[in-house]
Amino acid sequence: MRMHLMLASLVVGLVSAYGSTITLNSSSAVTFLDSGLVSVDFPSAFTGANFTSAQTGTAAFVLASTPSYVHSLTDGPGAVWIGTNSTAGTGTGDTALYAISFNLPSAVSSASLNLFYAVDNELGSSNPGIYINGTALPRVTI
Repeated sequence: MRMHLMLASLVVGLVSAYGSTITLNSSSAVTFLDSGLVSVDFPSAFTGANFTSAQTGTAAFVLASTPSYVHSLTDGPGAVWIGTNSTAGTGTGDTALYAISFNLPSAVSSASLNLFYAVDNELGSSNPGIYINGTALPRVTI
C-alpha cells in the first residue's frame, strides 16, 4: 500500500524594507486533494483545477501515531506528521496533494525559501516534487 504522509516546515526569508521571515509548519491548517486511490499515485499530471481543489480541500489530519517515522525535524521543530485520515500513520492512508497558502508582504525585493520535510514512501511518482503556485520547483538530489 502506498501512503503519502508529510512532515514539513517551510521558512520563507524575505528582504523588504524591514526584513521578515514567514514560517509555515505542517498542521491541520494544511488542506489536501485526495487522489481517491489507496495503492497508486495520481493517474495524470496535475492541473490548475487540482491545485485549486487542494487549496480549498479538507483539512489534513494531524497524526497522533507514526510508529517508525522520524519524530521531528531539527530545523522545523513545530512540524507534525499529517495524513488524509486519522489512522494514516498506522497503515491506511491515501495519496494526496497537500497545500498551504500564505501571503507575502507587498514590499518584497527578494526572497529565499528553506524547506525541511520528510515523507513516507516517496514525494509522488507521476507528479514528483514541491510546487509553488502550481509550478514545480527544481529537483534537488541529496
